[in-house]
Amino acid sequence: LTDLPNRALFHDRLQQAIISARRNGALGALLFIDLDRFKAINDQYGHAMGDMVLVEVSHRLKKLLRESDTVARLGGDEFTVILQNLNSKKDALHIAEKMNAALMASIELATTTATIGSSIGIASRARPSRASTMPPPWPISGSTAKAMSGSLSPTAMMLWESWATDEASA
Repeated sequence: LTDLPNRALFHDRLQQAIISARRNGALGALLFIDLDRFKAINDQYGHAMGDMVLVEVSHRLKKLLRESDTVARLGGDEFTVILQNLNSKKDALHIAEKMNAALMASIELATTTATIGSSIGIASRARPSRASTMPPPWPISGSTAKAMSGSLSPTAMMLWESWATDEASA
C-alpha cells in the first residue's frame, strides 16, 4: 500500500544501522510516529480514505529524509524512522519537528479534507565505541517515548536518551 519497508525489513535495516554506527562511531536516532485522529478518519470515511491518508503520510515522510535514512510502516497508523550519521541529537529533533509540521498539513481526499497530527518518540544514544557490545534499546525506549509524548498532548514529541555514555567506557 505505502511502498515502505515492513516490520521485518525495518528490523533488518535497524540491525544494519547499529552495526554501521558501531563500526563508524556514528550518532543515530530512531523515531516512532503514531498518527493522531487516523482512526476517526478511517471510521468516518472508510478504509479507502484511510488508505489514501497512509499513502500521503508515507510520501510526506519520505520527502523529508535522506537516502541513507529509513522510514517504515510497522502496521496500522504506526511508522518508524531510522536516522543515521547525525551530527547531534538536535538533528533528530529538527527532523521530527519538520515531520510533525508536514503531518499537520491538510490532506485532500476524494470527498473531503482531512487533518491529522502525530505523536513522535525519539530514541537516541551516545556515539558508540567500536568495542561496544550492548545493543541500543531503541525499539523499547522509542516506543516508550512515543507513548509518553502522546499522553502529553497531540503533536507532542519526547526525546528518550538510551544512555549518556558508551557502556564500554563505564
